[in-house]
Amino acid sequence: MIEIVFLVLIGVLTGVFTGLTPGIHPNTVIFGSLPFYFFLDVTFVNYLSFISGLSVAHTFHDFLPAMFLGAPEGESALSTSPGLEMTSNGKGIEGFYYTVIGGMWSTVLVVLMLPILYLTIEPVYMVLEGFMEYLLLFFLLVLVFDSGDLKASFTVAALAGTLGALSFTTTVNRQYILVPIFAGLFAVPTVLLSLSERASIPGQKPARITKDKSLKGGVIGFLAGLTAGIFPGLGAAASTSFIAPISGNSKREFLAGMGGVNTTDIIISFLAILVIERARSGASVALQAVSSISRHEVFFLMGTSLFATGLSVLLALNIARVYVSVIKRFDYSKVLLTVIGVLVIITFYLTGFRGLMVLFVSSFVGLAAVLTSNRRVCMAVLLVPTIIFFSGEVHL
Repeated sequence: MIEIVFLVLIGVLTGVFTGLTPGIHPNTVIFGSLPFYFFLDVTFVNYLSFISGLSVAHTFHDFLPAMFLGAPEGESALSTSPGLEMTSNGKGIEGFYYTVIGGMWSTVLVVLMLPILYLTIEPVYMVLEGFMEYLLLFFLLVLVFDSGDLKASFTVAALAGTLGALSFTTTVNRQYILVPIFAGLFAVPTVLLSLSERASIPGQKPARITKDKSLKGGVIGFLAGLTAGIFPGLGAAASTSFIAPISGNSKREFLAGMGGVNTTDIIISFLAILVIERARSGASVALQAVSSISRHEVFFLMGTSLFATGLSVLLALNIARVYVSVIKRFDYSKVLLTVIGVLVIITFYLTGFRGLMVLFVSSFVGLAAVLTSNRRVCMAVLLVPTIIFFSGEVHL
């Protein structure tokens, strides 16, 4: 028992590191750990403990670089705009707390709904899979028509969708191609804009959390994360597009929903291994690669994920101010340039010259989105390929 607690804690601390470091995705650590799993002859249950801690903790901490450095990963990409706006108003830590509490509420909902989810995920999956492309097209159109400038919104959506469709046909691994895509669409434009305006992180005010907004956001995030955890080709990044129309103009509800999506998606992906026998995340792919997973082990994952959530919430709520104070000690422009340098190096290391080309093109699309205030529509980069996937035209 003590060994399991220790390994969950090690996983959580590793997830904190990957979450706080721009460009370091947990899948890189997870797949990098597989040789050690076989070489050291680690028991499968112990490996489950480490993976659950790492995966869950990352979802709680990756919003900090997104909101304070403008360097999001795919799952936290849409949080950049409202997060940076709250940061510029001295409420960045408050915004981050909403993502943490939204993730906490969504985990509670997953646990409460677990018996129902276990019985209903498979039949619902079988029904909706047949016309999922129409549902996704509906949400994409909602995002486009929700813009004040329809022409600009449609243009950005078309560019982002084309970028996604072409990028997923390259020889670059699909897990890694998301690195240059999201770095270009969301990180690079934000960093360049901050550099041009010589922006800095203002003093952050004490956080004031409203229970109803965090709870509503957590429920919205739970529903979007549930969808992401079940359906192939969708993922947390694309499902975040569902949050925008539902949460309205409330930045706090939106950020709470974003936190809920991330955490719900990773936990539901563990359940999906058993219920529909398909992997829905890098973590679940790795687990399936090393062993078949029994019902007992899946519910063990649920328990360790719940424990990891408790640890992650406590750490995240205390790390935020330390993270901001460390960043503020350095020249902010140099920090931003370092972020771009790290993203370029990681992109080249993981995807080579093709990835750098994707990064270059996606940066221009991202700049167009920022300048026309249509950043949300950039999620067409995943929605369009996913619609194509569900229509049966190609297999992503």
